[in-house]
Amino acid sequence: MNLLIDSLDHHWQHRNDYFVGGNMFLYYSAAPVKNQVKNQDFRGPDFFAVLGVERQRDRKYWAIWDEGGQYPDVIIELMSDSTATIDLTTKKHRYERTFKTADYSVYDPYDPRSLQGWHLGEDQRYQALQADDRGWLWSQALGLWLGLWQGEIHRESALWLRFYVQTATSFNWIPKPPKNRHNKLNNRQNRPCNRQSKPNNVPSDSLPNCVLWGLIRLSDHRCSDHNRLERSLCSSRDP
Repeated sequence: MNLLIDSLDHHWQHRNDYFVGGNMFLYYSAAPVKNQVKNQDFRGPDFFAVLGVERQRDRKYWAIWDEGGQYPDVIIELMSDSTATIDLTTKKHRYERTFKTADYSVYDPYDPRSLQGWHLGEDQRYQALQADDRGWLWSQALGLWLGLWQGEIHRESALWLRFYVQTATSFNWIPKPPKNRHNKLNNRQNRPCNRQSKPNNVPSDSLPNCVLWGLIRLSDHRCSDHNRLERSLCSSRDP
């Protein structure tokens, strides 16, 4: 999901009222403040965006009680054969009923027809989004289109999920940031995790799908380096 994260950061580079992340733990314990812990009630969305928050804070995870009760406004999960059922049932129900996330989308990188999404209606229930003729979905929360793009990134030719901005005459995909800024973003996102924040017991439906797949393309990179994956996703093993 780095492509989506980096491109949205680049598109909103002059804004300071949002946070975008992915493959990091999100804690949402509803317990009283004194009892809030990070070993229960958590998820690991592949991509999420939160609006109306301070952008510049250094975050190793997202804890609802540290963020004024703010839940993600947008979540995107990457599906596979082994995660699709959870993504379409357990997670969808949680994002609708507990998170009340405005826009939720799922996509299987190996099935170009799998992109689908939902928007939270006035009745606080998800309504299926109707794709346009290109198969794109409109994100009301972001004010952007989410669709597929065929091209080569890092010498890999594939169909990539991308955000598109609509102009008066056309639809343009949002570019990646310049190389030097892209490296800066990657360095920020790949810093070592705070091991104090890791859960002790991690149910499979709470992990980012990248972990569940083991080796998989995540937009513009592959999670094939176990050590890098362990650092960036806070392994649940004791040090």
